Amino acid sequence: MAVIGLGPMGQNHVRAWQRVPGALLTAVVDTHAERVATVMRETGCTSVATSDDLIGIVDAVSIATPADTHDQVAAPLLRAGVHCLIEKPLATTPDGCAAIAAAAEAGGAVAQVGHIERFNPAIAALQARLNAPLAACKITARRLNPASGRAIALDVVSDLMSHDIDIVLALKKAVPVTVSAERHGPESVTACLSFADGGSATLTADRDAQARVRDFVIETSVHRFSVDFAARTMSADDTMQVVDHSRDALTLQLTSFAEACRAHRTPDASVAAARDVMNVVWRIHKALGDAA
Repeated sequence: MAVIGLGPMGQNHVRAWQRVPGALLTAVVDTHAERVATVMRETGCTSVATSDDLIGIVDAVSIATPADTHDQVAAPLLRAGVHCLIEKPLATTPDGCAAIAAAAEAGGAVAQVGHIERFNPAIAALQARLNAPLAACKITARRLNPASGRAIALDVVSDLMSHDIDIVLALKKAVPVTVSAERHGPESVTACLSFADGGSATLTADRDAQARVRDFVIETSVHRFSVDFAARTMSADDTMQVVDHSRDALTLQLTSFAEACRAHRTPDASVAAARDVMNVVWRIHKALGDAA
């Protein structure tokens, strides 16, 4: 294994890979010499100058570089047969997403996208109670952050709302037929998705909220399910359900990726699924009247 990009998320990957059975962190790539030196000292791994230098050295990588570089970093590795776990979003343009998909196919490599909420233990508990695909229902989700004071390159839909879009599409196993959206401020958006079966999803993302909120509610004709992503809890009809908290979501995600690489199978958080998420993101921006 190697980790490319040693920002906060990349450093999380460094720590999590050391908890994955059968995985050995061999190398890291970053232009920040002090970060590289710290990781090398703490893990005993080596470093290389560029991601392309990893070809022939490692079997798989985590890519935690800025989102607008994902296609440039991932495509050469995938074409060379190096499996890639790419942090979300998959890419920031349709051409970038297509380039990653084509490279993975050409190289016969596994490509998984870091939609980490799929591996939240509360979602596993929810899926154990649901029929799949989820029939007509009403979904409401809020993903709110207080202002951080730091610059974030991604817009609020790509950054926050994409998590909930991914969960909705994974549960529905369908893409929405209509998408509408409303902006409440520079950092606040609500989107409404409607599906062919009559179901709907209303999603709100806000990076200038008063408090941190991560709730996700599903109402069917019979039941009401509620997930708190932050607390990692799930209730069914107001009764709290048992959730396995023995492993964190990132370790579960990387373990799933490692297993997909060994079995050479398509992962659940696949490139195709991530492209569907980004297509909805772009439809939301179109509904908001944002420039292409």
